[in-house]
Amino acid sequence: MLTHFNIDIKKCSELTNVTSAQTEQILCYPTVVSTNDIIKIYNASENVNVSWFDIKGTMLKNNEIHGNEISIPDNLQPGIYFLKIQDGTKQVTQKIIISH
Repeated sequence: MLTHFNIDIKKCSELTNVTSAQTEQILCYPTVVSTNDIIKIYNASENVNVSWFDIKGTMLKNNEIHGNEISIPDNLQPGIYFLKIQDGTKQVTQKIIISH
């Protein structure tokens, strides 16, 4: 039977810490929106390139935005889309669901 054990607190804390690389990823929320909602971008510069794609991979809209908010394009119907956000060397592609 094991009666003695040691826990290395430093090693445990290293396992649970969020690294700076993880916090620098571009994030966008919410991912389920209605046509009038705004999508917020986190961990990106003020100028980012935003591209909207349909489920087939066809680019529907591409533009540069200034700030951290993306409006849903007026011409998009409810459905599943992919939003590609590029900021210099960082980029992320996020599935966005547009509901009624």
